[in-house]
Amino acid sequence: MSGFSFTFANSKLEANQTPAGTFMFSGSPEAAGAALERSGFQNMHGAGANGGMSEYRTFGNGVMGANAGHFNVQMIQTNPRESLPSTSGNMHFGEHSPLGLGAFEHIGSEVRK
Repeated sequence: MSGFSFTFANSKLEANQTPAGTFMFSGSPEAAGAALERSGFQNMHGAGANGGMSEYRTFGNGVMGANAGHFNVQMIQTNPRESLPSTSGNMHFGEHSPLGLGAFEHIGSEVRK
């Protein structure tokens, strides 16, 4: 994923999240979203509950959507005074995707957080 740098900081095993952390992207929020979409993430178009963020998710594996990925991209450029734009956000992996049959397991994981 060209342009991204990642910092993996923790996991939330109680929510079925294995690696979790933050990222920086060398470009605008729109360019970060386009790069995620090219990598197989789906834009949630405001369906999520993370204000000020654009959410991108994968469908995960199998009918229950296990091991899905989730990126939250800041909607405002992090350093607007820099000549090269940069965007930040957070991400985690390993949970069940809310995009299909895994929605019920995903909701259960959210409740257990």
